[in-house]
Amino acid sequence: IGFETTAIAKSILLHGTFADPFRAPTGPTAVVPPVYPAFIAVVMKCFGPGPGGLFALRFLVTLFIAAQLAVWPWISERMTLGYASGFLASIFWIASDIPRDEVWETQLIGLLTVVLALAMLNAAEHPRSRGALIACGLLWGATLLGSPVTLPVLIAWIAWLLFSRRMAIRSVAL
Repeated sequence: IGFETTAIAKSILLHGTFADPFRAPTGPTAVVPPVYPAFIAVVMKCFGPGPGGLFALRFLVTLFIAAQLAVWPWISERMTLGYASGFLASIFWIASDIPRDEVWETQLIGLLTVVLALAMLNAAEHPRSRGALIACGLLWGATLLGSPVTLPVLIAWIAWLLFSRRMAIRSVAL
């Protein structure tokens, strides 16, 4: 396709290196975060880099979007906004016909973010649950490796847990 993300995915697939985001060999890169190019490389390995791989990628991106839309009502209910507000947000998103792009990580990060919101609410409600805290840590790790710009959101969640929910620093660190 020629975009940096797919060029890095091809480099991972063909050479085992997180490199060469442009048409010329450039070596290791910091152009994009690593999660989505690695995901595309797995899709290419399983379905090929041609039309089959592109179909699989489009199908998976559609699943990411569908899963996001399915989770929104649960999040709004857990945040005491009511199930209907999340349902209406999902319907609005579908009706708005927002374009999707299989090349960039937005749909995967969107899905990780809404699942992470549920996990963070669960951890806030069960601050002594090591499993809930570890799940949040793993989800935050994957989200930050997919979209480093979510770091301010992590800082906001940590501040909320420490100051509003009075969660122990030890639990937040875990």
